[in-house]
Amino acid sequence: MKTSLDHLPERKQHELAQISTILRDTLDDYLVGKPGTKREFKIHKIILFGSNAKGGWVSDIPNGYVSDYDILVIVNAH
Repeated sequence: MKTSLDHLPERKQHELAQISTILRDTLDDYLVGKPGTKREFKIHKIILFGSNAKGGWVSDIPNGYVSDYDILVIVNAH
């Protein structure tokens, strides 16, 4: 299993960084005004899987097919 995004083009690395930020910010927004602390609700891992993770993504724009990002978010809630 790869643990870095170095195999992806810089554009895809940037997009995934933005997705990660959005996920974390969304959790922060959700927690506003909720009982408990941020320690009780935490994103443990954000996992990229599928064609982009394996390096086999497709970008066939003329035919209307571009691989999407398959993402799994591991969270906890005490």
